[in-house]
Amino acid sequence: MFLVIQLAIPISKLGKSDGDQRFGWQMFSTAGTPADFAVHTDSGSEEVNLNVLTAQLRADMPLTELVPPFLCDTVPGAIEVTWQSGGYSC
Repeated sequence: MFLVIQLAIPISKLGKSDGDQRFGWQMFSTAGTPADFAVHTDSGSEEVNLNVLTAQLRADMPLTELVPPFLCDTVPGAIEVTWQSGGYSC
C-alpha cells in the first residue's frame, strides 16, 4: 500500500501543468566539480576540503552561497573566504 501511494500521487500529478511541483521527485543528482574554497585568517590561508564538510557533493546545491557563511561562522579568526570566481567577506 505504501509503495502504491508513493507512486500513485506523483504519477497522477504529472499530467497536470498547474505549476505545482510539490509532488515531483528527484532520484539522482549529478556530482559536479565543486569550487575550491580557501579561508583567510590573520595568520594565513587554508584550503578547505569539502569532502570533510559534506556527505555527498550535489551539483544542484549552490555551494558558493552556502559554504562561505558556514566557514566564516566555524573557522576562528576567519576574515574572508575565496574561490575561483569570487569571494565572501566575513
